[in-house]
Amino acid sequence: MGYPGLTEEFAASAQPASFASALRLALRSTFGRADLDADCHALQLATRFGIHERTLYRRLRADGTTFGQELAHARREIAARLLRETDRPLEEIALALCYAESTSFVRAFKRWTGVTPARYRASARKRPDLADRLDFRMTKKASPGGAGTG
Repeated sequence: MGYPGLTEEFAASAQPASFASALRLALRSTFGRADLDADCHALQLATRFGIHERTLYRRLRADGTTFGQELAHARREIAARLLRETDRPLEEIALALCYAESTSFVRAFKRWTGVTPARYRASARKRPDLADRLDFRMTKKASPGGAGTG
């Protein structure tokens, strides 16, 4: 199943099974860009898909999810990866993930994992197995009913 407006960056990947999967892929690639100019608003992403914003919401609802849930899921994944694999300052990571302030990011991350981003980063570097357990906790919290919008 193809999605009109899906840009070449997504077409190179395996074809997503659902619209929600395609949106997650779009969010992850947006947050992963080096220029940190992330499109984290529904209208911007709908435009990238070549659809109206209401159509984006309808398709996500048909897949049993919401834009807020998908945004939170993508933020959790990318935040964990950036903390594990880079030395970017927390302020820069927060900005890349479309948080207005780094304190909002810190609160969201602590809600997801139970630890601050700084502690997660330090632990992930000293003990990668601990980072894996925290990542599992984030995945578990992302299950239906457990995902916050950050």
